[in-house]
Amino acid sequence: MAGVVLASFEEQKGDRELFERILGRETPVHFWPSLDSQVREKILQEVSILVSWNPRWDFRPEPARIFSRMTHLLFLQLVTAGADHAPYELLDPQVEVACNPGAYSAPVAEHALALVLALAKRIPHQLENLRKRVFDDRTENRMLQGMKALVVGFGSIGRAIGRLLRAFGVSLWAINRSGQTTEPVLRCGTLRELPEWLPRADLIVLSLPLTRATRGILGKAELERIKEDAILINVARGELVDQEALFEKLVRCPNFLVGLDTWWKEPRLHGSFSLRFPFLELPNVVGSPHNATCVPSVRSQALALALENVKAFLRAKEIVRGRVDRSDYEP
Repeated sequence: MAGVVLASFEEQKGDRELFERILGRETPVHFWPSLDSQVREKILQEVSILVSWNPRWDFRPEPARIFSRMTHLLFLQLVTAGADHAPYELLDPQVEVACNPGAYSAPVAEHALALVLALAKRIPHQLENLRKRVFDDRTENRMLQGMKALVVGFGSIGRAIGRLLRAFGVSLWAINRSGQTTEPVLRCGTLRELPEWLPRADLIVLSLPLTRATRGILGKAELERIKEDAILINVARGELVDQEALFEKLVRCPNFLVGLDTWWKEPRLHGSFSLRFPFLELPNVVGSPHNATCVPSVRSQALALALENVKAFLRAKEIVRGRVDRSDYEP
């Protein structure tokens, strides 16, 4: 299968060489930001493959018009691991969508572990005390060894997180779609087991995709089941957790510790960053600006993995990784 490839993002050093090395010089590749208006209209009518981190963002302020012009589009390859931000309502039914599983497993796993350790060892809290010239050497911190962790979303990122946690002597329960894994865990189940396992976990890590089925998966009832001294880490999507219920539990349970790298309203997904409740004023919260993947070399590695998927799609006979079931996301 031949194809015209459009990259919706700005070309960086080495990008074109990467496209040519993986897809071949005979595959036409265009970078949207560098095209003038007349060429853009022509390319839109020819493109069959779109490669993008965030097409809705890249094609602003008129993504609907732009997608309506892509009459020959067959395949949308996301460079991101998640697929909840794809513009499904703007895509024709025949357009296949694939995300990029495994592209960010290592940096996100390390970031999750950093949040766990920062909370368990109370490092931000003690640093704030030191800045106030309070030398508190009596407040206890916690060891990871002996903890039981529940990793909700045991895909490539969840498995990478699990391997790091096991090195600290943490026992694992895992939740994924199939309820099965070859990783050494105490138990592996599906989301049906979540209510049963939440009260037994010392550490809970959210690393699952945001879909129609997982949105709000930790609501008020689920948060009430979590131990009052548990640690909760979210490196997936903010909308997995009910914002108000989480804030209420944090205020009511000062030993309940939460680390967030993802938020409910973020600039690249929602236009701005804002919170309905003052989470960042709480001493039992540690946060970062969804930058777990902001690591040198990760961008090019993720793009290369995505392009290998495009090559598989073009060859038609090879397995395409991360195929998205659009019914999981469409309204």
